[in-house]
Amino acid sequence: MSERKKKLVEILKSSLSNFQEVIINNSDASKLARHSGLEKRQIDEFNEKAMEKTVTLAQQKISEMMSENQLVERFEELEKLIEESDKLNRQLDRPIGYQSIKPKNDLRLHLVATSQQSIIDSENEIKELESELNAIQNDVSRQKEVYNELVAPIEKQQQKLWCS
Repeated sequence: MSERKKKLVEILKSSLSNFQEVIINNSDASKLARHSGLEKRQIDEFNEKAMEKTVTLAQQKISEMMSENQLVERFEELEKLIEESDKLNRQLDRPIGYQSIKPKNDLRLHLVATSQQSIIDSENEIKELESELNAIQNDVSRQKEVYNELVAPIEKQQQKLWCS
């Protein structure tokens, strides 16, 4: 994993852990009031401060991510490219926007991609179900073996009783 991705993962993890701590601590105000001896007003103030801190931390982390990925610069470059593309399209008298070759072809390509993805998803699901089925079959066969081991002495005793 690249350094940038590692940093982004760390930023997101720390943001989520801070947010989770706030939620966990705020989940039961009455319990907090009983055990801490604080009044409801004090608990509400605490909750407000905790939420403000969480929002501040989230904003800081998002700003760090944006600066790390240079999102602002990339959006500015994208806007310049759009403007240049619009100018070029006007010079060449081309309409701006998506140009369909043939609507039926576009629809057909979309359907092919969609059906291929659903086939892949279905095959993955089938593999998972087959592995679950194999695991269940293995469990059943082990249980049958244990059952047979437990039943064998009982059947021998019954045969001895019937023979005598």
